Amino acid sequence: MLFQTYIALFVSILFSLQNVDYRDGSTVNAVVGDESFYQIFDRMPNQFDSENLRISTHLKYVHQLLSTADLSHLSNEQTKKRIEVLTYLEEYINNGDFPTNEYTTEYRRPNFIDSNGAICAVGYLVERTEGRDVAESLNDSFQFDYIMDMNSNVLENWLNTYGLSKIEAAMIQPNYGGFPILIPSTKKVTSKEIGWDYGLISAGFATSQLLITNAIYSSNTELSLNQKYWYSIASTTLGLASIYTGIEGYRSSDRYYQVESNPEETVIPTSNIDERNPRKKALSVLNISLGVFSTLYNGLHAFKYQHEKKRAKYVVYTSAQTLPGRNNYYPSLNINMSF
Repeated sequence: MLFQTYIALFVSILFSLQNVDYRDGSTVNAVVGDESFYQIFDRMPNQFDSENLRISTHLKYVHQLLSTADLSHLSNEQTKKRIEVLTYLEEYINNGDFPTNEYTTEYRRPNFIDSNGAICAVGYLVERTEGRDVAESLNDSFQFDYIMDMNSNVLENWLNTYGLSKIEAAMIQPNYGGFPILIPSTKKVTSKEIGWDYGLISAGFATSQLLITNAIYSSNTELSLNQKYWYSIASTTLGLASIYTGIEGYRSSDRYYQVESNPEETVIPTSNIDERNPRKKALSVLNISLGVFSTLYNGLHAFKYQHEKKRAKYVVYTSAQTLPGRNNYYPSLNINMSF
């Protein structure tokens, strides 16, 4: 029962990491966050990445997802119109005329149509299919709203006509940053933020390994040989996961990369960035160390318990007795083997 409790706790921690509300104002989209940027550049975006780069990367990523989605649930007319809309989305990406965040300078936010007339991605699709007046009417009611928060029959009917779900439209809608802020040229960046996600994962692995190990070897815990074996296997698996997490964290704690000096691609003139995160590196080393200890210690004990389980499959009983003869007694040895 104790083992199931630990596993349930660990699984709940992992699932809690998945339920992230991307409407926290830091990511480029409220549904997929910055997944597009990570998939393309193998890193998360930072303050050195331009607004146009983040938005265009996101829209290209979503365009690819929607282009390869299963359309079997759509009618022929919806499928045709959906393809038309995705063609307009590609056109919008190529134009590169994106609105800016006029809602606040503190965090990212949608903006249907900004004061300069630049229209958002979903607004552009509505404009190209239904006309500018329909897009502007939506802007009048929902200029800074997220798609999922828009309660509009006009929008719902448009989505149904063009074969898009509301969540797919929300995937398209970018969150825009403020006006570009020039950052002084620099080559070294030191971050003291470990990141709540990496810290929570590390804490989950460490807690689970220590609790399971304590349950196995505590003198107050009575476990069968089979239970000890599976507990050891579980702790060994967690140890391997901790090693992998630590290695990935260590690799990302020190990064040296190049950025283009083209104003369309970056807001700083620096071409080389040396980013360091000593706290994340220290936590990564701790993850690796704890993982190595747990893997070796519990892995060896799992092997030991497995060997003892095999030995316990059979037991040899011996007994000696004497048999009466005519003049004396003859010794006899009985051997009973139970499997």
